[in-house]
Amino acid sequence: MIKNEKQYKISKSWLRRFEEARQKLDELPKKKEQLWLKQAQKGSLEAQIGQLREEITEYEALKAGKIIVPSLDVLSTVPELLIKKRIANNWTLEQLAERLGMHHQQIQRYESTDYATATFETLKKVAVALNQETVPANRKISNRAARKTKRA
Repeated sequence: MIKNEKQYKISKSWLRRFEEARQKLDELPKKKEQLWLKQAQKGSLEAQIGQLREEITEYEALKAGKIIVPSLDVLSTVPELLIKKRIANNWTLEQLAERLGMHHQQIQRYESTDYATATFETLKKVAVALNQETVPANRKISNRAARKTKRA
């Protein structure tokens, strides 16, 4: 992802270089014994060109307002969602703490302050742990979810 104008200019420069290299490669005389090498080089250049074009197009569209970026209001709901997910998973503070390699009192402090002191990295780790849900024996799985589980 291109994050600023400097990276944008550098990406445009690399795109030109890769396109020139692809053109020079196409202009080389064709030799049967090196055809595989030329194809591999061209494939590599095509992949780089494709990736750069995608990133440049996205950056230009963002700058031009052609891409609608969702509101960031959702961030304020993250602490509550983490707590609700723990409860929905039927996990105690101790169980979550164990999965994270933390002491349960740390999780208790996080939850009591709505994760105000947690780093973004910690929030991501908690979310990942909570998404590794196990269904308790006393909770029913919907027919649709059961079919998905059987196919997997």
